[in-house]
Amino acid sequence: GAWQCAPGYAGEPVIRCETTPGTCEPRIDLEGCSRVLPCALPEVDPCELDVTDCWQLPSGSSCQVRCKAPFVGNATNATCPEKNTDPLKVIDWVNPGCQCPVPPVAAGYRRTWDGFSWECADFFVGTAEVRCKRPGECIEEPEFAGCSPLAPCATPPPSCVYDTSRCEELEGGFSCQVGCRYPYVGTTASGSCPLGNTDPLQPVAYELPSCRLVCPEPVPEPGY
Repeated sequence: GAWQCAPGYAGEPVIRCETTPGTCEPRIDLEGCSRVLPCALPEVDPCELDVTDCWQLPSGSSCQVRCKAPFVGNATNATCPEKNTDPLKVIDWVNPGCQCPVPPVAAGYRRTWDGFSWECADFFVGTAEVRCKRPGECIEEPEFAGCSPLAPCATPPPSCVYDTSRCEELEGGFSCQVGCRYPYVGTTASGSCPLGNTDPLQPVAYELPSCRLVCPEPVPEPGY
């Protein structure tokens, strides 16, 4: 009678008859049927898509691909073809096109004039964005990112020679004057804080003036 693949196998059975070399004995082989296998998962962003419902999806079955919180979107159906025998066959699926919802507005952010995107508010700098994941890290809630508050540069360290008092709490984009501290006298030099500075530890960039020590006349003592 006719041969067919057993349950759990698929293909077209073929009877192959050959003689064994050296003995001339007939050898009959059955070929063409392969085990039916589940489909593989696609490579997806694990922070954005949830494909756990499709793990080891049996041949001829369906599953759903969902957006992973905090992303939002409608789930889509995925299938594994009937009689799949390819261990590398990926499920047939459609990307649900997940979106990142906008969280409550955080300090330092505001809508652009057209209302379609975001920008940094006054006294903040950077490139504003709404994100539902961080580089190399999944998060549970959407968040604003990219804007940092402006900060003055760090106060220069104290010195017995140089007067840097005018450079204390120096705002970004401004300059100051560095002089000589009494009893030193000499030239003056300028310092500056980078425009748009957001690092409170950023030191003021300044050149050192040329200072020399001028001591006052000593108080006369006996013997002098």
